[in-house]
Amino acid sequence: ILAALGLIKVCDFIENHTRSAKRLFQRIASASIAFLLLTWLVDSLPSGMVGLCILSQLAHLSILRSSPSWPFQHGAVGNTSARAATARGFFSCGWLRLWLAFSLSFIAHFCTAHSFSALKQEWVDYHRPLNAHNRLPGGRLDWDFDPSRRPRTEEKTASEVVTFFALGVWCTPLLIFLGTCTAQLELPLGNRHGRSAYDAIGR
Repeated sequence: ILAALGLIKVCDFIENHTRSAKRLFQRIASASIAFLLLTWLVDSLPSGMVGLCILSQLAHLSILRSSPSWPFQHGAVGNTSARAATARGFFSCGWLRLWLAFSLSFIAHFCTAHSFSALKQEWVDYHRPLNAHNRLPGGRLDWDFDPSRRPRTEEKTASEVVTFFALGVWCTPLLIFLGTCTAQLELPLGNRHGRSAYDAIGR
């Protein structure tokens, strides 16, 4: 319930403070790119994984910068014709860029999950004890396991992996998605008395 109320509050903020929300989301996207570059330099993460994440963030950032009145095609937020034009815009000229950005986000997600799984397996193999069951007849080590080869990337905890997914992969796409829903689905987030839906149901 708290998560749903938080999402409603974000949508309410996008609708009532469109320009401020756009500037804030641009800064968040830029911060995500800086975070990805920092993790690549410090933690030696795979270049392909980080590159896909950065490309996804740049695609979403271009959506924010290309539309002066994002997520609405016109300045009048409460105008029905403006909302209709927004819906037509997303499914005519802007749909390709939007779907491309989210497709890159999903590709980056799967690539990141695969990279972290491979990294975890490398550390499992590195920490594998050199017991008798790991040796072949004749005392040789199994050729699939080299105990002297330490992985280049440091071992990551679950919290570090979740933080990378949240800040480097899905933070900006989620905000773009909420803005798209606010503009395109005509969510009833405000009323004539100036109270938001969040205030009406929760406070």
